Amino acid sequence: MQIVHQGFDGLDVTFQGQLPDAFMDILEEAQLRAQDDGKNALTEYNGVFFHVERSGAVGGYKFRCDTGPSGAKWFFKDTRKRNKDPWNIRVSCHSLSLASLGLGRVRADIYEFLNTIEALLPINAERISRVDYAVDFFAPEFELDADAFVMHARYNRETNEELRTGNGTSGRLGSIRIGKSPGLQAVMYDKRAEIIAKSKLYWWKVWEDNGLPSNIDRKKPEASRVWRVELRAGSNYLRRKWGVNSWIDLHEKGGDVLLSIADRIRYAQTSQDENRSRWKNNEIWDRVILALKDDLFELTSNSTPNDLKEVMRDEHLRMMKSQTIGLLANWLNAAQVQYEDETDLSLIAANIIRSAVDDETARFIESMEKAKKRYVFLES
Repeated sequence: MQIVHQGFDGLDVTFQGQLPDAFMDILEEAQLRAQDDGKNALTEYNGVFFHVERSGAVGGYKFRCDTGPSGAKWFFKDTRKRNKDPWNIRVSCHSLSLASLGLGRVRADIYEFLNTIEALLPINAERISRVDYAVDFFAPEFELDADAFVMHARYNRETNEELRTGNGTSGRLGSIRIGKSPGLQAVMYDKRAEIIAKSKLYWWKVWEDNGLPSNIDRKKPEASRVWRVELRAGSNYLRRKWGVNSWIDLHEKGGDVLLSIADRIRYAQTSQDENRSRWKNNEIWDRVILALKDDLFELTSNSTPNDLKEVMRDEHLRMMKSQTIGLLANWLNAAQVQYEDETDLSLIAANIIRSAVDDETARFIESMEKAKKRYVFLES
């Protein structure tokens, strides 16, 4: 059992603040453009680029924006109107940014963006709304046991079997979540299965940079399985139980908050003892507790944002190449194209692509420009 990553995985912060009308106007124009085009609209303000989505979010946030996988998702209320609730800005940091940059740099980036969009913030404008911390274990032999958790009866529990594959399902327990947001939660799940299902393959790079053997067979779960333990502190638990509101509060109490979750919800060694509170911690839980006693606020994954962007870009290229080959093969078959050998087939395919670009050059260039806007945040 080897730790291949540990660090903050989620951070939500809400701000009091006023935004300039010019910024609001740009957001509204971009949102209308996104609604017309049916896709997120790339826009710019004071030299910073971000995507504006077609709709807002619950809580009165009219606009929803994204600064890319190594950035964050931003939510804004329309401050051109008088709002009874002054908490007009919310940010939810992407796990990639927290993993590659660490909490301190992410915090600095948050304020740099707020400064760029000319947000006016009062003193003590922030309110920490959610904090997630994750520890990843390379443990192919580990089997998750839902009965091994020790916690108060009031905590609800949700389990999921392993994702279905081409060979069916093994019936293995793939994840378990205990607790409920906006309170506290502890989650254990097969992170390898999740990154494959959601195409987050850059995590292989993160893990290898932290000691995951590079020669493992990624295609075989029994040889490459990585498990994640994730502790989540929601707004109610942070504020009501621990009085965590500000950055100072988080730095002073954050470690204790997470340790308290690991104490309230434990993964233990099952025993015949009917008093579950006397069950000893499983080794994996003791390792989590040791990780939480490290300097949580300076940890990074040892992978730079550009390294991870390159992995993501390569994965996109691989996927699009596969799609292009499939579409071209279907086109050739539908057109009943005849060929003599592989060399002849390659020339025929190349001529078809060249002819298609020549016939619709303007449309092709337009598609190139749209793609450039879509993948702007994957540029190094």
